[in-house]
Amino acid sequence: MSVIGQGNVALDVARMLLTPPRILEKYDVPVPVLDVLRRSVVRHVSIIGRRGPLQAAFTTKELRELTTLAGTSMIPLSPSLIAHPPTSTKLTRQQSRILQLLQQSSSAPSLGATATMQPPPPPGTKTWSLEFFRSPTGFTRDSQHLTLSHTTLDARDHAVPTGQTSLLRTDLVVTALGHHADPLQAYYDPALGHLRTADHGRVLDAAGGALRRVYASGWAATGARGVLAATMIDAYAVADAILADPPPFRRWRDVLG
Repeated sequence: MSVIGQGNVALDVARMLLTPPRILEKYDVPVPVLDVLRRSVVRHVSIIGRRGPLQAAFTTKELRELTTLAGTSMIPLSPSLIAHPPTSTKLTRQQSRILQLLQQSSSAPSLGATATMQPPPPPGTKTWSLEFFRSPTGFTRDSQHLTLSHTTLDARDHAVPTGQTSLLRTDLVVTALGHHADPLQAYYDPALGHLRTADHGRVLDAAGGALRRVYASGWAATGARGVLAATMIDAYAVADAILADPPPFRRWRDVLG
């Protein structure tokens, strides 16, 4: 099966499909979901993104959890994909850690050495792969293959097609392409894809002024970024802002009538 997108949600989808249900039983996974996963015949998950490793949206923590998942094996990446960029290219700490982890998971050598790739995974092992520089364009007529446009980066790090294509056999496709708030919602900013907010979740009007007692948190306020812990911290900050602002009632007990 294939997951379109290379953010944390895409990796979570892959991890849920590859994790043995007996392990998931220990957590708060709904019983109907466990029943479906017990019947799952997924043996490989392709995680598809139109740009490269340095532009992927997943975090090091999420990637590490997938690379260490018991009973699974990552299909090694080509050494050219995970080679260290020129010294003139400044990497963020997260980019450096992700690149290092991908090199280790692909049995890539230290920088400057000759690559020695992993042997094929043992029979029966579930596998997953990161398909970089690939942009899905549609299905073939038999609906058994996904057509992928090969891409490269332009001067602004935007993905542009090279003119080459390839086919990826798949029997299930899941999209994990981020989050956009409801465009019909008040204070929605189409340029941002979410509500206009200031610090602590205060919603802004079109002129940039903070509205009284109007708040937003989570992806509706910030867009699709961060993990669950970041969303929780954001929610706490919004709650603090609500408590700090003047209440709309004389006494809080008036809320209860």
